[in-house]
Amino acid sequence: NFQALKLYKSELRIHGTIKADFPELNPDYPRGTFIWTEPIIVADGKKYLPDSMFISSRPSQDTGQNIVIFTDVMKGTITGHTPLTKIGAIIQDHINRHYAFRKKDSTGKVPALVNIVNKKDSNSAKVPANYDLKIAAHIEDKQLLHVVLPGITYIDTVAINAVLDPVNLYLKVDAPQVVYGGSTITNAQVLVNGADSAFTYKVTVDEFAQNRMKFWYANINGNLDQNEITTNVSLSDSAKKER
Repeated sequence: NFQALKLYKSELRIHGTIKADFPELNPDYPRGTFIWTEPIIVADGKKYLPDSMFISSRPSQDTGQNIVIFTDVMKGTITGHTPLTKIGAIIQDHINRHYAFRKKDSTGKVPALVNIVNKKDSNSAKVPANYDLKIAAHIEDKQLLHVVLPGITYIDTVAINAVLDPVNLYLKVDAPQVVYGGSTITNAQVLVNGADSAFTYKVTVDEFAQNRMKFWYANINGNLDQNEITTNVSLSDSAKKER
């Protein structure tokens, strides 16, 4: 049994029974289970009774990662032969193939932009030669979400799918409806597709409403290529006529 401290400067108390068994604390391929049964959360005087939570990590030499997350707000899986600590370097390596972020030199100045696409750098040196990773998850409108994000009024189930391998970086997020504060977002989708030949992104929203202001069928898309970022923005009216 346990109690905890504060979150976002709000008084927070959490109760329940935790069972954690991690015989291998390898940050790349952890092995173990985490179970929180009969959780009770008291935040700013409000009591929440989320579902029990379960996280399991059972990696193997054949399948690689085998992580299952089953919590009140999120359910998902992580599979594939990719060390967890290398994910950031892998994503940066995919971006660097098309757009190189400049860093200050020893004198504190930013050097002139040079094309280093496909050039090995410190990030790519940290990337495994072979890897594959798949993430599938969905976020639900549950009590725990309102504790972490008090501004959320309502959220329809958000689906997240991602794939990483030496050739591809793929991310798709679908959010049918999100009501946050005084804003409502309907049918939002984020799509990122990176390969050696192209790195593209696209964000679409059927409707964005805030008080009396409304935007219809917004579309933001573009690509990263040869150290340039291209962005196109279009807005339409309720009849889908581009404005």
